[in-house]
Amino acid sequence: MSSSSHRLLWILGPLLGVVAGIAATVFYLGDATAPGRPSLEAISDAAPVSSHQHQHQTYVCPMHPEITSDTQGNCPICGMDLVPAKHHDADAGSDSGRPVVRIDPEVVNNMGVRTEKVKRGKLSRRIDTMGMISKIISTRNVEVSPGIPGRLEWILEKDQGEIIRKGELLYTVLSPERIRAQEEYLESWDAQDNELLPQLWKTLNAFHFSGPDIKRLEETREIERIYRVVSPQTGALIQRLGRPGDRVIAGSPVYTIGGYYKVDVNAEVFEQSWAWLKFRQRAVISVPSVPNGIFEGSVERVNEAINFKTRSLTARLAFRTLNPMVKEGMVADISIFARPREGVLYVPRDAVIRTADEERVVTAMGDGRFQPVIVKTGIESGDKVEILEGLEEGQSVVVSGQFLIDSESSLSASFRRLDSE
Repeated sequence: MSSSSHRLLWILGPLLGVVAGIAATVFYLGDATAPGRPSLEAISDAAPVSSHQHQHQTYVCPMHPEITSDTQGNCPICGMDLVPAKHHDADAGSDSGRPVVRIDPEVVNNMGVRTEKVKRGKLSRRIDTMGMISKIISTRNVEVSPGIPGRLEWILEKDQGEIIRKGELLYTVLSPERIRAQEEYLESWDAQDNELLPQLWKTLNAFHFSGPDIKRLEETREIERIYRVVSPQTGALIQRLGRPGDRVIAGSPVYTIGGYYKVDVNAEVFEQSWAWLKFRQRAVISVPSVPNGIFEGSVERVNEAINFKTRSLTARLAFRTLNPMVKEGMVADISIFARPREGVLYVPRDAVIRTADEERVVTAMGDGRFQPVIVKTGIESGDKVEILEGLEEGQSVVVSGQFLIDSESSLSASFRRLDSE
């Protein structure tokens, strides 16, 4: 085996997994070098491959890339035909040094390659962290009495613990005293009894008639025979007393409704997100141990004292709930949404390839040509990533299949370095 082959094997060592995936793709599509067959290869508009490279053609197993040979034959492990290992021109590629990759349309379809445009628009910073429920304050219970004497005509049938909404009809009362007060007022109104009318006006007020209600009575002369009682707040049913036909007095509690729970949550916000944290920002709090435990709240306070061990500060969030299963000490997943920034250049998060040294995206150049580009990213918000450098608005980037294309370009770059030695 020639010294060039030994050097090739040494370079290909770290890339064995990559070559295996690429070679397997080529294997299923057929011989990439055969006329009329789809191919995935690095391309160059520069000088053709030298005769020296043709004289030192190396063959590799598609499934076992560590198997190489100077002559075409079969893999001693799996018996597959060895395929030519491509050599590429050292000048191909862009200023970044990453070669352009051409993919035939059939291969694009088989790989499921999808692209999206680089966009410019509004981007919100989302701070994802964890916290703990520190305090629960229960608002007072409310007893709903009719305020007038009479008889229950109808009552809302709900079980203990069910939710009652503010303004929901709870029960109706038939009050002969209230009916008689309306009749007496109309009689005095017709008689223009200015001495008695003020007293009767006060009597109607005691039976829950407002000024507009009395004016309407004067105009329509329609007696309101049934008094309707609605819930003054949203809450859970604690107690229901009485049935249709029961007598009630003004202070008889027919319904007892419990109020909301105000829940305080302490969230740990780490150093890189301090500048984004503001008072009254919207927050979504998820409590995994509570069924359907997703609540909307807001930032109520930001503690400026820094925990130097964890490099974090504490923010107090709050939300309201009717769920009695929420308890102090429960752990919550928290997302805080900062004020959005305008005019931000961004790409889908799936488009970004992150390594220990750099971040890249694969750009679609048209005509089946693709090229990895080094970028500098900024904030992340949901499935979007800000682009600070490396791309322009309107460019197309690959969001599915980009890893295979990037691997092919990386492998091509390795061949170029080998050829230049």
